[in-house]
Amino acid sequence: MQLLALALAPALAAGPTDLLAGLRLGQGPAAVEAALRAAGAGCVERRAFDQPGAFASGALAPPGLLALLHRADVKPPFFDRLPRSGPSFVTACHGGARAAYAFVDDKLWALAITLPAAAVAPRPDPFDPDRLAPLDDALRALCPQTRAAGVDEHRNPVAWTSPACAGGAAHLWYDLTDRDAALQLVVHPR
Repeated sequence: MQLLALALAPALAAGPTDLLAGLRLGQGPAAVEAALRAAGAGCVERRAFDQPGAFASGALAPPGLLALLHRADVKPPFFDRLPRSGPSFVTACHGGARAAYAFVDDKLWALAITLPAAAVAPRPDPFDPDRLAPLDDALRALCPQTRAAGVDEHRNPVAWTSPACAGGAAHLWYDLTDRDAALQLVVHPR
């Protein structure tokens, strides 16, 4: 564990993985908020479904929780019981990363985190065998059990899945052209 911490790039160690550290699906919003604040996350906000802007900030705004759930082919239960009850959301940011946590029946149901390009950018030397170390470090720190699920035209992995990440299943995508969200993660029930 200590070796992993030493291997993390400074931008990664400064915050993005803190948005997931110690969190598991099923936790309540107060526990998630407390963990985020203890980890030094900024802009932590909680909103209930019936508050103005709750769905916009929790499901639609970056990191785009609803879009990532749909990309992973997961149907969220956010709209099933509207208008009498609905989800609540906690949003946070840290070290350039953005996160959204969705709660159904006051239990963490799904989460999305995006990491900026600066946190996962390859090293400049194209012949460096550790060129992708920043990306590999981020993948291991977020979800230790990932496996490649998609490649680009050069046969580089650009998508991964994990059967066990924060108590759920995870999908991760990498697109270095997206400066604000180069690595995207969504965790949902298995």
